[in-house]
Amino acid sequence: MNKHNSVPNIRFNGFEDKWKKSELKEIAKIVGGGTPDTNNANYWNGNINWYSPNEIGKYPYVYSSHKKITNLGFKKSSAKLHPSEKTILFTSRAGIGDMAILKTEAATNQGFQSLELKNNINPYFVYSYGFKIKREAYKLASGSTFLEISKKDMEKINLWLPTKNEQQKIGDFFTKLDKLLDLQQKKIDKLELLKKALLQKLFPRHDTKIPELRFKGFERDWNQDKAINIFKNVSDKNHPELPVLSASQEDGMVLRKDINIDIKFKNSSLTTYKKVEPGQFVIHLRSFQGGFAYSTFEGITSPAYTILAFIKKENHYKLFWKQIFLSGNFIRRLKTITYGVRDGKSISYNDFGSLNICFPFIKEQQKIGNLLSKVDQLIELENKKLQNFQQLKKCLLQNLFVE
Repeated sequence: MNKHNSVPNIRFNGFEDKWKKSELKEIAKIVGGGTPDTNNANYWNGNINWYSPNEIGKYPYVYSSHKKITNLGFKKSSAKLHPSEKTILFTSRAGIGDMAILKTEAATNQGFQSLELKNNINPYFVYSYGFKIKREAYKLASGSTFLEISKKDMEKINLWLPTKNEQQKIGDFFTKLDKLLDLQQKKIDKLELLKKALLQKLFPRHDTKIPELRFKGFERDWNQDKAINIFKNVSDKNHPELPVLSASQEDGMVLRKDINIDIKFKNSSLTTYKKVEPGQFVIHLRSFQGGFAYSTFEGITSPAYTILAFIKKENHYKLFWKQIFLSGNFIRRLKTITYGVRDGKSISYNDFGSLNICFPFIKEQQKIGNLLSKVDQLIELENKKLQNFQQLKKCLLQNLFVE
């Protein structure tokens, strides 16, 4: 922000006027909500949209609420009917600052202090400016049980406003940017659905040895064996010169940045750490939370972890087994052991080893592992694109508005 001229750091061509400071009450009517008697069936399942805070915040616009109230329920409560296209719903308690623009008229419960904007105010401009409204709302909120901001305090929040035309320009710009973000997220969602479908089709269902979908040229039944006959428990220690790693189901084995590599030679406890090699799997059996970490690093990790390596490496393809271990089906099977055998506290290596696992010969393992790994790479690439878009939006919000 340019504090001397009260203008943003970046502006569209053709706009030079200073922005003007205004309280929310000058640009909008702040309106709360209400809830009809939940025990009166005559008040519910009507035609009036009625929002609660958990429906707000994921998308810029809302069209239809989960619950609807009747005309009688509306009249018998303190709920207010907000006009479409010019109302921004704003959650005011137990999660302050979630926002959405109404596309159809609606009421809300009492967890809102919504903004009914005046005609000369652009809704998407104010919606995009919501980061400042939320920040100021938190400063003014109070409450012993949970934080809440009142109508009176909401009205005091200050915003800097440009002319109507500049509001429109900024609002249109962020409308397009948010659509781009939404499309990118939908692309990721579709890839994740594809991955889920492939996992279901490329692996046999329970009590079968042939998957529903196979690569050409593979017809033999899959093998079945206990995990203890496939994997060995590795406990190689005394390698304090290697980097310290931690297991992450989302990111695999990651470097422990909180341990200073320069001084770890002096830390005698590191000599009890287990060595991890690329292609090995790591699991915390003593407090199992679901899933394995797959290591692409050489390093050492806590003795609390169990390190798994193939007994006959030549018979198995690591990327195939990575997909098995990180699949929801396998995680559910391990959780069944966790809760059933150990009351949810821990499982032993023998518990893990007792699991029967179905798998094909190595050539089919390679086909399946490579395909699913390519899908994973696509998902990772699209997620990085999404993160870049999000960082771009954050930067633009900081520079296209006056704070």
